[in-house]
Amino acid sequence: MCVPIVALIALFFTFFGGNSIIALLIMAYSFVLQLFPPLFLSLWKKNPVTKTGAAAGIIAGVIMVAYVTLTSSTMATFFPKAPSFIKDLDVGIAALVINIVFMFVVSAFTKTSVKIKTEMKTKAV
Repeated sequence: MCVPIVALIALFFTFFGGNSIIALLIMAYSFVLQLFPPLFLSLWKKNPVTKTGAAAGIIAGVIMVAYVTLTSSTMATFFPKAPSFIKDLDVGIAALVINIVFMFVVSAFTKTSVKIKTEMKTKAV
């Protein structure tokens, strides 16, 4: 049942939205790219990222990708006075940077709250 529906949607985009299918493809790649930092850091022995931080980073990156794709923004619209090599970057890179920043900031705050809870439990015992 699902295959004919997806086929009809693909057919619609093929005939009426040639550029939108490319935008969807770029958006899909950018969404998958948001999974890379937590996945890579999860392979470390001393993982500096908490689950909450990883989730917050992914969500922030996905929101950035969705906003940029839906508004057709570019790096030039975000940084109009930046050098041309910055303006030519894909916006997925900016979303990746936001993802990493959110991931580490939220992880820093949640690690301290976990330490405080652990200390309170050990003092109570």
